Amino acid sequence: MISKKLFCDTLARMEVLQRVEDQVNLVFEENAVKDMLFSYGDVFVLLLEVLTETMHDEERGWITYFIFDLNYGKEYGTDRRLTPIDEDGNFVPASNSEELYQYLVEKATDKGFI
Repeated sequence: MISKKLFCDTLARMEVLQRVEDQVNLVFEENAVKDMLFSYGDVFVLLLEVLTETMHDEERGWITYFIFDLNYGKEYGTDRRLTPIDEDGNFVPASNSEELYQYLVEKATDKGFI
């Protein structure tokens, strides 16, 4: 496991980088730059792999869901589809990275990883 601060800071930085990537690509598009794409894709894949493994999230993929489906928690609960439920029928608290961290730590503890 990693610290809550490192987990949350990493997700916050990933969100910033994703926005920068979108802004750079928008400039390319607005200036009719063809066949150009700026991407942190490899960095994101590596960070997701590290976070997923260190938080023992390989089975369910809640971190990936938090980032891509919930837009870093911003879409959490905006409709029923965006209120995740775990295998036990409980709501997964994921409106922010701190909630997700606590949930993942509790699940890892329950499974004996911690």
